[in-house]
Amino acid sequence: IVKLDNKGNDRVETLRHEFGETGQALRTKMHEMETWNRDNFVRMELFDSAINRIEKSMEKGFDKIDKHIETVVQRLQKPN
Repeated sequence: IVKLDNKGNDRVETLRHEFGETGQALRTKMHEMETWNRDNFVRMELFDSAINRIEKSMEKGFDKIDKHIETVVQRLQKPN
């Protein structure tokens, strides 16, 4: 019985160790996938061009708002 108990304990330890290695392998693979996605999913050139388009669009929008504000201020300053 003691011999079987020792064999059972040894097997449990082996299974625990093997499962730990599986978890480590999964963590490593997930890290590799995250890193690849970070580096390749959106190319830097595409990201930069998208940001530039957004910035230009925002500038145009703010220019329009500034013009409207100037018009309102001018109308308010005119004597009636």
